[in-house]
Amino acid sequence: MTPIHYIVMFQAFNQATFTGARFLVAVYAVHLAASPFVVGLMVALFSLTPTFLTIPSGKLIDRAGTRVLLQVCHVLMCVTLLVPFFWPRMELLYAVASVIGAGFFAVYVGASTFASHHSAPGERAENFSRMSVGVATGQGLSPLILGFSADYLGYAATFAVAALFPLLCWATFAFGRLEHLGPQKKAVEPQAKQSTLDLLRDPKMRPVFFISTLFILSWDIFLVMTPIYGAQLGLSASHIGLLMGAFAVASFVVRFFGGWLSRRYTPWQLLLGALVVQAAGTIVFGLVASMPLLMVSSFVVGLGYGLCGPMSNTAIYEVAPPARASEAMGLRLSLGMAAQTVFPLIVGSVGSLLAAGPIYWASGIMLLAGAAMERRHWRRENPKEG
Repeated sequence: MTPIHYIVMFQAFNQATFTGARFLVAVYAVHLAASPFVVGLMVALFSLTPTFLTIPSGKLIDRAGTRVLLQVCHVLMCVTLLVPFFWPRMELLYAVASVIGAGFFAVYVGASTFASHHSAPGERAENFSRMSVGVATGQGLSPLILGFSADYLGYAATFAVAALFPLLCWATFAFGRLEHLGPQKKAVEPQAKQSTLDLLRDPKMRPVFFISTLFILSWDIFLVMTPIYGAQLGLSASHIGLLMGAFAVASFVVRFFGGWLSRRYTPWQLLLGALVVQAAGTIVFGLVASMPLLMVSSFVVGLGYGLCGPMSNTAIYEVAPPARASEAMGLRLSLGMAAQTVFPLIVGSVGSLLAAGPIYWASGIMLLAGAAMERRHWRRENPKEG
């Protein structure tokens, strides 16, 4: 097996840690009769700490390498998920959300840096598509495993099951004998200190940051509302897990063909197509109530989301300054996390007053509006590709 194959497995277990923890915290909170606002608050905490820590994590990787950061993150995530196993109380879920969110995104930046490091410039899109297959696998398997575990073993025991994911993540890294990356070499410089905001001012990078944030927002709305919507429809934790699994299977399928697609279309064309597909699936999801139709709609949403991740990552590493690539990835994630911190609170509050349907519709309309805006912008900047 090549290093890329181990990086794919590494990212699969890392994603399983995050997606599984978010799913488990949300359904457990609903099980404990938490209001939609409280569920939204807990999900928002998965994004609050990364909002402030992903950029410093990227800078730390650029300057000092990956060893210490990844080791600390895996230990913290494992220990944190064991806490509700010993003390199954709703108050502790806030701590779980904060720590897992911070740990996951720091490791995600590291994994993306590994993938870029092991790719020739022309191979980045294909390798990021491969890595995203691992992401989709983790997204799909963890809700299924933890959903059935919650129904049959109870919620406390399920947190112990979830704690295995960060252990498996680190074991994959060790078994694959992947070497930690050292500090990134700087181009002969320095021009005083460079601000992270300089990356936002770059006209080539701004569209990537914007479209990536839209996808993250829509996914977060889907994640927050699906357990609430499922509970309103009388679905069990395992049924809700199946809905999330359908989403992830679609992500897996489309990412499996990511290399083939990236050789035929530009990343920008794929990103815009993904916006439209995800918007359609999200709107329909809010219109139906039967399990088969919900699964089909969730699958369509997953197709759109599955295209976004690898293409966004590819674009970041293609246009970012080489010595600041991890910082740029951290900024991309930080922008998404900032939005994810606010929107679950809004969605949770609105969800306490309205049915779930209008929230899904609003999310879909937001994606369509973003697609229209970005298409106009891209055609102005790149008329030959528009």
